[in-house]
Amino acid sequence: MSSGSGGAVLAVDLGTGSVKAVAFSAEGLEVLGRASVPVAVSAPRAGWAEASPEEWQRAADAAVDECLGRCGRPRIAGVGLSGQMHGVVLCREDGAPLRPAVLWADTRSREEAERLRESPAELRRRLANPLVAGMAGPSLAWLVRKEPAGVEEAAWALQPKDWLRAALTGEVATEPSDASATLLWDVPADRWCDDAFALLGIPRRLAPAVRRSADVAGRVRQRAGCSIQPGTPVVHGGADTACALFGTATLPRGTIQISVGTGAQVVAAVESPQVDPSGTTHLFRSVMPNSWYAMGAVQNAGLAFERAWRWLGIGWEEAYRLAEEAPPGSAGLTFLPHLSGERTPYVDSTLRGGWLGLGLEHTRAHLVRAVLEGVAFAVRQAVDALREAGHPAAEARLVGGGSRHPSWQRMLADVLRLPLAVVAQPDASSQGAARLAAMGIGMPAQTPSPAVGMVIEPGSDFRYEEAFARFRARAPLRG
Repeated sequence: MSSGSGGAVLAVDLGTGSVKAVAFSAEGLEVLGRASVPVAVSAPRAGWAEASPEEWQRAADAAVDECLGRCGRPRIAGVGLSGQMHGVVLCREDGAPLRPAVLWADTRSREEAERLRESPAELRRRLANPLVAGMAGPSLAWLVRKEPAGVEEAAWALQPKDWLRAALTGEVATEPSDASATLLWDVPADRWCDDAFALLGIPRRLAPAVRRSADVAGRVRQRAGCSIQPGTPVVHGGADTACALFGTATLPRGTIQISVGTGAQVVAAVESPQVDPSGTTHLFRSVMPNSWYAMGAVQNAGLAFERAWRWLGIGWEEAYRLAEEAPPGSAGLTFLPHLSGERTPYVDSTLRGGWLGLGLEHTRAHLVRAVLEGVAFAVRQAVDALREAGHPAAEARLVGGGSRHPSWQRMLADVLRLPLAVVAQPDASSQGAARLAAMGIGMPAQTPSPAVGMVIEPGSDFRYEEAFARFRARAPLRG
C-alpha cells in the first residue's frame, strides 16, 4: 500500500500485555499496517507486577519489522510513542536496566502511599490525585527503602515508554502527560514537586528533564534488530490515555471517553487543573500545553476478563456465546472484578474480587455473564465519580481494543444509561502518538474527527439497575 509522497509516520504503543506498531500515512493519518507482539507480566510475589524492559525492546523490534513488512516498508518520516502509565524502570546512564520494571498494577508500595496520605494538606492539593500504591512515586520510594544499592547505582527512573524511546535514540527525557501521573508532580504548577521527592526520600537526580510531547527527542540510532532507518526523528510522545484522547479529537463538555484495555479509563477534558476534593478521580496533563483531563480509573477490565476466562478454560468467542445464554443480572450472581485492588472510587489496593451469591442454580453461562457485567458496573462507578467531581456525562465515546464485541458494547450502553458512540479506529493511542510525530517533524497538524462506527442508545427497561445496586452493596471485599 502506498504511503504517499510525504512518507509515513510510525507509532509504537507499549501496552501492559503487548507492544503494538502502527504505520500511518503522514498526510491523512490513515492506517497503512499494524502488528502486535505479546509481552509477559510476572508476579514473583503476591501483589507484585513486573516486566522485562529487554523483552519490551525485543517485542517492539519484532512488531515494527512485521508492521513495516505488511505495508511495503514505506519511508518512515518520524516516530511517536505511547505507553502504559505509572511504571518505574531503574537504569544506568546508558539506559541498561538494573532490575525488572515495576508496573502500574503493582501494590507493594502501600506504606509509601500511606506516607503521602499523611502528608500536609497543601502537598496533597499540589499532587492533585488519589494517593495509591502502583503510582511511580510510591513504587520508586519502595525501591529506595528495599533496594537502596540498586537506586544508588541508577542514573534514571524512567516511565516505560520513556525507557523504550531512550533505547531507540540514546536520549533520556520525559514529557508532562506521564510525569503528571507519578505523584511526584505539582499538577497546578505543572512541574516536578521537590517536596514530594523529599517526603518519599527519592533522589531528585533520578527524574529526567521534561520536554513537550510533540518535540523531537532524538534520532533512531544504529542497532541490530531495529528496522527503522537510523537518523529517523523520534518525538517524546505521551501516556497511552493522553494519546488516545489526542488521537480521537477534542471532547466537548458533557462527553466522556471510555478506553477499555487491561484496565479501563473514563476521561473528561478540562480547561484548567480542577482538583477533585473527594480524592477519587485523577487529574493529569494532556499532551498539548496548558491542557488537562480528569479520569476515573478502573484497575481491572481486560485483566479481569483474561484471568476469568483462564479460570473457566474458555476463549473470548466462547465467553461471549455463553454470556448470551444467561439473563441480564446473571440470576442474582455478582462478580467483583477488583483482582488487583481498585482506584476509582475506592482508592484501595487491598480490594479483592470474586463471584458472590453463587448457588446451585448457576451455570458457567451465569459465571461468564457476571464477569462482563461486573466490569461494566466498575466502569459505571468511574463515570458516576466523574459526575460527582463536576464533570457532566450526557454521552460517551468508546475506544480501545478491549471494546470491540457488539454484545459487550450493548451491555455497557445499558449499564451506563448513556448513548455510546463506538469509535471505529481501534488504535486510538497509536493514532495520538502518530499525530504527535507528524507535528514534531513539521507536517500539518491533523485534526481528527472520530470515525464513529455506530451509536448505541441505551435500552429503556432499566434491566441492570437492580444488579448494579447489588454490585455496590457487595463491594468492597478486602483481602
